[in-house]
Amino acid sequence: MPRQSRCLSEDAFSLHWAEFEQVVSAEDFPECLPVHMSLQTFSDLVKDARMEDLLKILKIHKQPEQEASTPPSCYSSSRLMNDKVECYRVIIVLRSGRPFARDILRMTFRHAPELAQSEWTCWLVQDFFNVFQLGDPDLNALVHKLEPHIAEFLRSPHANFVLRKMVATLLPDMLDFIIRTIEKEGVVKNAKHQYASRVVEDVIVRFIKLGMEDRLANVLDEIIGAALEMSMDVHGNYIIQDMMTICSTHHRGAIMKNLRGHWTQLASR
Repeated sequence: MPRQSRCLSEDAFSLHWAEFEQVVSAEDFPECLPVHMSLQTFSDLVKDARMEDLLKILKIHKQPEQEASTPPSCYSSSRLMNDKVECYRVIIVLRSGRPFARDILRMTFRHAPELAQSEWTCWLVQDFFNVFQLGDPDLNALVHKLEPHIAEFLRSPHANFVLRKMVATLLPDMLDFIIRTIEKEGVVKNAKHQYASRVVEDVIVRFIKLGMEDRLANVLDEIIGAALEMSMDVHGNYIIQDMMTICSTHHRGAIMKNLRGHWTQLASR
């Protein structure tokens, strides 16, 4: 059976475009918007919009004395978690490169762990890792804010994607806390979990491709020791497939040794 990709595509957000016809209406932008528009049209418009029009899109009502460049102070975590359309509006503006990115991060920072575990605000947290450069103080603060919640995130249907974004974008030296949590919570246990297995897989693939296999010695040894159990698991088998493809000859040989004599059993799964 061919393996199905379980990676989060950079374009995965586009799968939701059909939901965005309600994001804007002619009332928001009466001078230039059609009654219905796609998310792509909205995104393109946001890139070139005047600041006052951008605020209209976000339904941000400012007092006359406020400057147009004042950040949107009405953003709140509860508002974003309870209103999908409002959250998507903010994500689009965040991706547009307009100057509100740092304000959005700082205003949602306090509740970042909760946002990471919400069905749609997890996209917002992921996008912070796209928008801010490595080494940015605010991004580093976000990483430290999320760190105590890694064990929860591993098993979250939504926050696991935030972890995967961190694995894909942060420097390897910044990922030790994720590896330690996987080891503490049980390598094989996580490698067989529906959501945690995705994170384990991404960590293994990233470090091996970077030639840093030795950094995962404990993780790889535990998985190899449970190679048969992993190979027969609906989620764990993907990790074994990856290891047989990209691991060193030594580790591939160790896996084959542990599977030898069980071919009939494996073929029946």
